[in-house]
Amino acid sequence: MNRELKYNFIIHLCKYLGIGLLSGSIVHAGTLGGNNIKYIVLISFGILLTVVGNYLEYKLKNIKVGSKLLFLTIGLAFGTGMLSGSIQHYLDNPMYGAVLFSIGLVLAFVTLAYKDYYNEKHIKSIIFILVISFISYVILANIIPKFIPQSFLSKHNHSNKYEHSETNIIKNNPSIINPPTQNHSDENPINHNHIHDKPHQK
Repeated sequence: MNRELKYNFIIHLCKYLGIGLLSGSIVHAGTLGGNNIKYIVLISFGILLTVVGNYLEYKLKNIKVGSKLLFLTIGLAFGTGMLSGSIQHYLDNPMYGAVLFSIGLVLAFVTLAYKDYYNEKHIKSIIFILVISFISYVILANIIPKFIPQSFLSKHNHSNKYEHSETNIIKNNPSIINPPTQNHSDENPINHNHIHDKPHQK
C-alpha cells in the first residue's frame, strides 16, 4: 500500500470526523439537550481527532508544529463545526442557529487568517467579517423566522417526543391514572335472609 496514500487517508478521516463530531455535539447540545457529559466527551474526542489529523498533515508537509498552530487549528475546526451545525439544524431552533452561525463565521475566519496568513494585518478584514456576522444574526434570528411556516419550525428534541407520546397514552387510557375502584361491600355479598331461613339444628 502506498505510504503517502495511507497517511493521507488517516489525515482525511481524523480531520473531517473531528469537525463532524464537533459540529454534531455543539448543535445537538442546544437542540436535543440531555446529558451534557455525553457532549463533552464527544467534543473532546472531536478535538483529539482534529489535532491528530492536522499534526500528521503538518509533519507530512514538513511544517513546524507549535502549540499556537494547533490552537488555531482547533479554533478553525470549532468555527467550521458551528457553521455546519447551524445550517443543518436552523429550522429546529432558529435563534440558536443564528447565534451559532454568527459566532462560527467570525471564529472560522479569524483562526484561518492567523493560521495561514500570519504575516499580514487583518484588522480591516476582521471588522468586515464582524459586520457581516451581525447582519447575518439579525436576518437569521428576526427576519427569516417570520416567513417560515410554523410546521417547519419543529423542536428537534427527542425528550419532547417521548413526553408527547406518553401524554397521548395517558389521554387514551385514563384508567392508568384513575384505576376503577371496587366496591368491597358488593364483593361476596352475604344473603342475610338465607341465613335466617336456615333451620336451627338441635
